[in-house]
Amino acid sequence: MKYYAIYFNFMEKHKTKDVIFEEVLRYFHSSFGRIEASFSSKLMATINPDKPVWDEFVLKNLGIIKPPTYSKNRIEKTVAVYKQIEHFYDEFLQTMECQELVAIFDMHFPNTKITKTKKVDLLLWQNRD
Repeated sequence: MKYYAIYFNFMEKHKTKDVIFEEVLRYFHSSFGRIEASFSSKLMATINPDKPVWDEFVLKNLGIIKPPTYSKNRIEKTVAVYKQIEHFYDEFLQTMECQELVAIFDMHFPNTKITKTKKVDLLLWQNRD
């Protein structure tokens, strides 16, 4: 219960702000003593649906490896990984391939009012080869 109270309290306080991944990551680390990359990104994506999520399937599909739990400077390395994810989205959302995938998505699920970023998140998350 404490976890949810801290999570939702942070979300409530920041719901109208441009939340930064490192800020959320460090907040959870100071609150729980754990590095919660996935939860941090999902909180950000809830506040701002143009932010990508950190997910094991997204990482796998992008060929990105997360820092090992024993690595030094793990917070900094985790932030760097999230920047890699953001960089992929910044580049990919501009491509014709992305436009085609979004058009197919929209054809199957019209009027969803989901951002392009969330559509790509869903496509990457769903791909589990």
